[in-house]
Amino acid sequence: MVPIYPDINTNLSIKTYDEPFPGNIYMDAMGFGMGSSCFQITVGIGRLDHCCYIYDQFIPLSPILLALTASSPFLKGKLSGHDVRFDVISQSVDDRTEEERDPKSKSYIYKSRYSSAYSYISESKIVQDFHNDYPSFPCNEDYYKLLIANGKSKLT
Repeated sequence: MVPIYPDINTNLSIKTYDEPFPGNIYMDAMGFGMGSSCFQITVGIGRLDHCCYIYDQFIPLSPILLALTASSPFLKGKLSGHDVRFDVISQSVDDRTEEERDPKSKSYIYKSRYSSAYSYISESKIVQDFHNDYPSFPCNEDYYKLLIANGKSKLT
């Protein structure tokens, strides 16, 4: 659900057949997010350390690119409270289980997998722990052990 933009001419208490939650734009299918005229870039990189470095470089660049996509606040013909569609896309493909959404769970994942990055992962000397939004992030222990066995120590 996306909030409707509240202005003096908008009645946020109306419940209609296509909007069962007053004050919100209800979108109940993945197509509402993934059908939002998105642009995706796929980059093939041969080495893991180069891949991690490029990933880190996109973290500060992405908000700038997102700002260029602003001015798309209309969803289902209604003016939304968001000026970019990324939140809609992220919510539409959020496949976390109830356990992964529970902050008390060991399997807790902070946000949708299709969301903004919250940790730098390269071993670059310019990356410091204080740059990361979260002190740690969910990790598949089997893959982590494989990476450690192959000399990739910073990916924690």
